Amino acid sequence: GILLTFMGAAVAHVTKKIALMCDSSMETEQVASSKATEIIEFAVEVMRAIGVPTTAPVSLYTDNKANMLVAMDSGSASRARHLLRRYVAMQQRISSGVIKLLKVADPKNPADWLTKWTTKAKVAESERYATGSVE
Repeated sequence: GILLTFMGAAVAHVTKKIALMCDSSMETEQVASSKATEIIEFAVEVMRAIGVPTTAPVSLYTDNKANMLVAMDSGSASRARHLLRRYVAMQQRISSGVIKLLKVADPKNPADWLTKWTTKAKVAESERYATGSVE
């Protein structure tokens, strides 16, 4: 799932099944991360258009270590050549400074409840995060 926040509040979310056959969790995470970079790039353009340009890269969090490693280092994608096009687009957004990819521990991922079963406490914590009630 994708959860886009601005100044501590959720402004957009995406939850849907992908229409692709994926061979690994890294690949499914990559599809979501690639889509998130597109949404972030669009949001940055909207912000610029309304006179609020971003001054630093937008943080994109992933809880999948393999996804992060391949996105940050194209040489580590030898077993993922079939999806390199998406990684190349993501790498370009990272290298241009639009996005900064960061690792988030699975228990701290506020978007988890969008795509999988989580405990009531986790949903409540994610809700507080999405509404800006907690940092």
